[in-house]
Amino acid sequence: MLEELKKRSEGEYIRPYYFAKIYSGLGEKDLAFRWLVKAYDQSDISLATILVDETLNNLRSASRFNLILQKMKLV
Repeated sequence: MLEELKKRSEGEYIRPYYFAKIYSGLGEKDLAFRWLVKAYDQSDISLATILVDETLNNLRSASRFNLILQKMKLV
């Protein structure tokens, strides 16, 4: 899935949030956070699900996750 998205992103816009979800699922937390920040910077509408998206559960205990929520004014 990741490779497919990377390839598709060469010719079309792929929401950064999708990459964050995949990297989170793979346990690649640093990359997941990098893409979440990118999603925030690009006002990715998919961030609307950040509080309930179970694919991000392994990121929730990290202070970086809380910082993103603070930026979004969700906490």
